[in-house]
Amino acid sequence: MKLKGVSWIEANFEKLIVGVMLLVCLAVLVLQFVVVSNKVEVGGQRLSLENAFAPAAQEAEEAIRAMDNPDPVLPEFEASEDLASAYTAMLGAGVSPVDRLVAFGDAVDTVDQLGGSDVLLGNSFAVFTPPAPTPPKPMSYRATLNPFEVAEHEGLEALLPPQQPYDTPWISVEVDIDPAAIEQALKADPDGAGGEIQPLPQDWWRSKQAVLALEFEREQLQADGGWASSTIVQSLPGYESAIDLETAPSNWRELDQVAILASQREDMVLRPAFYGILEGEPWRPPSAVPTFEDAEDQQDQIRVLERRLTSVRNQIEDRSRALDQSGQRGGARDDDRGDRGEGSGGRRPGGREQPADDDDDPNRRRILQQIERLEQQEAEILDELGSLGWTEDVQDGVASFDLESWLSGKREEGGALPAWAHDIRLEAGGVYRYRARLVMANPLFGRAASLADEQKQAAAAAFIRSPWSDWSDPIETGWSEYF
Repeated sequence: MKLKGVSWIEANFEKLIVGVMLLVCLAVLVLQFVVVSNKVEVGGQRLSLENAFAPAAQEAEEAIRAMDNPDPVLPEFEASEDLASAYTAMLGAGVSPVDRLVAFGDAVDTVDQLGGSDVLLGNSFAVFTPPAPTPPKPMSYRATLNPFEVAEHEGLEALLPPQQPYDTPWISVEVDIDPAAIEQALKADPDGAGGEIQPLPQDWWRSKQAVLALEFEREQLQADGGWASSTIVQSLPGYESAIDLETAPSNWRELDQVAILASQREDMVLRPAFYGILEGEPWRPPSAVPTFEDAEDQQDQIRVLERRLTSVRNQIEDRSRALDQSGQRGGARDDDRGDRGEGSGGRRPGGREQPADDDDDPNRRRILQQIERLEQQEAEILDELGSLGWTEDVQDGVASFDLESWLSGKREEGGALPAWAHDIRLEAGGVYRYRARLVMANPLFGRAASLADEQKQAAAAAFIRSPWSDWSDPIETGWSEYF
């Protein structure tokens, strides 16, 4: 039945609204994706979405081409001052353009700012002079160097025979360095408390001092009996210096870092290793080598102890064989050699057979007790031999020397520390003498602003050397040939 008074539009109004909305959406989609595509603005240009990254890719390619260009166009700029020089100059300059500042309170004599030390700014400070080391102790050596060492260290081959075996003489020189004497020199107050010269502030050297190098000088005995050819001993060929003294630091902060590095490399600086030895006596520090008189006495003791050691080991071997046979035969008689051998328990007549693994066998117990006593004797003899420097450990045909244990013993004793160098650039049969000095950091370096005018020159050098030690006793190198 048809509704009265309702038109077609009124009856289908909602449907018409939905249809119009669908048409609008369809028109928007057509305009968006068909008529006009999406665009974005990149660098002032409107680009479609698929081309949006094209400018960035182009700029990246241009940057790569510029980086690969072997002859790029350099930017023009005006020459400026040397920033490193300006920094160094400002570091050593004063903190104020005038000598005195306006007082903000009562007058004071000192400025307590450096690690708890009272420092008179602009006054004179004690000049640190490292103490000289002890007179050197030289020792002459000769051995056959390992060919692998020769191949590894550049320049060494030129000092050796043209072909193997690489037999060579050399001299090692040892000194003692006293850390307590160095600290005392750093704390020195030349004119005492209240004097014009102040001790070095501890913040200038505490934990920042170490021996940077150990320099040795040698002289050779001439035919007329005089000494000449004074030469600084160079480091071993193929060995780099632990600390570079050729390049001076530009300020005290860099010098502190050099000293800290030297303390971390103490063994490299003070105790450089020698080359590996193929045949010959093991290298040991000069102070660890017995003197001729001591060696003669020690060799007599060692020979006696070696004979005792051989006898005891023969008896242990004999008793061990007897123990094995006792285990196989039970209570059988000992062999004849056991009756005659030293330490033998003799025959055991009337014994009856017992199982080999019977722990109650009195014959086996007796032999075990004998072996135990002999092994105790062996251990005591080895201890005595060890105290005389004897060792039966062998590496590549050379008896070993435990340098680490020797150094540990020196450190436990306290006091002076050993240091050495090796001199291989020598003439066979030459006679030489040596002296040594320390190279250390100058605590005044780079601190001219804190010093009096007459003392500023003392702050110019980064490194400071101790006086030379006394000369060593003469030492002769071995000859290559004897007649």
